[in-house]
Amino acid sequence: MLGLLLNFFGEWSFAELRIPGVLQRIGFVYWVVASLYLIFPGKKVLIFLILVLLVHTWILTHIAPPGEAMVSLEQGRDIGAWIDRVIIGEKHLWKFSKTWDPEGLLSGVASIATSLFGVLCGFILFLRESGGRSRVFSIFGLGFLFTFVGLLWDQSLPMNKSLWTGSYAAYTAGLAFFA
Repeated sequence: MLGLLLNFFGEWSFAELRIPGVLQRIGFVYWVVASLYLIFPGKKVLIFLILVLLVHTWILTHIAPPGEAMVSLEQGRDIGAWIDRVIIGEKHLWKFSKTWDPEGLLSGVASIATSLFGVLCGFILFLRESGGRSRVFSIFGLGFLFTFVGLLWDQSLPMNKSLWTGSYAAYTAGLAFFA
């Protein structure tokens, strides 16, 4: 709600109010991941991490938007941009493009995986049977693994924050594990 309220400052109208946004995404992702954690306690939640990234990647790389002859990852020509235009409407998208939104619906789904990487880190931090040093090594090891997976995946699916590609999610999660 705060993100929508902030969009009221400056020149605005309900007809062109931007609906997606960073704060809206954070709230949505938190709600989904917390719900998954409560419904599927334990490490079962992590199945969703892999599932979300694979389904998101498949949609991006196999479904061309209507009117496009081929699948494209270009701004405004990808399936995520088409979904945003159809569901949200062009007048409610990012004011600098109006054909796509960097906080759009499809990339919002993929950002759930990024939060699930954080849940994985939380599981490691709260392992009772391992000592502090073991936990740190586990987190750093996963950081190297996710960074490597992201870099490797980048060869076939470029890292792209606006599309929130799986390679971007894995790479940035890997870097976050070093923080």
